[in-house]
Amino acid sequence: MADVNPYTYLVKIDVQPVSVGTAFQKVSGVTKLATGESTTLEFTQGVPMLINFWAAWCQPSIRYTSEIAKLSTTHKQVRMVSVSTDSDVEKAKEVVSSQNFEGLEQLHIGESTLDLEYGASKMPRVVLVDGNGQIVYIGHHMKIKL
Repeated sequence: MADVNPYTYLVKIDVQPVSVGTAFQKVSGVTKLATGESTTLEFTQGVPMLINFWAAWCQPSIRYTSEIAKLSTTHKQVRMVSVSTDSDVEKAKEVVSSQNFEGLEQLHIGESTLDLEYGASKMPRVVLVDGNGQIVYIGHHMKIKL
């Protein structure tokens, strides 16, 4: 048998990437950042939704999260969800407590594959869902206007 590095792990995750023009599907396994309580991210008919992915190691995503928190006061008709992709949940909580993220629903990816489905390894990452539940944008935050 060939030499095998005991520190190498092969993990196959069967995730289908989501694309623009498809309907938003509810996501199970996410957690509320503050409490760690498991929850489901679901679409509410008639309420547009902005999902913002961020991580403690990505300063641009933290700055943008602060910007959309400010927008949440003038765009109350849009549900604004902030999703931390950090493996260290405590570090994410520290960032939230030191930043002005008020007005945003704070979630963590938890056991979900939400970050993989929406390509959130590329930060900052934003997903826009229109009031009919259709995904209308997935990409960098600089290319959208609310």
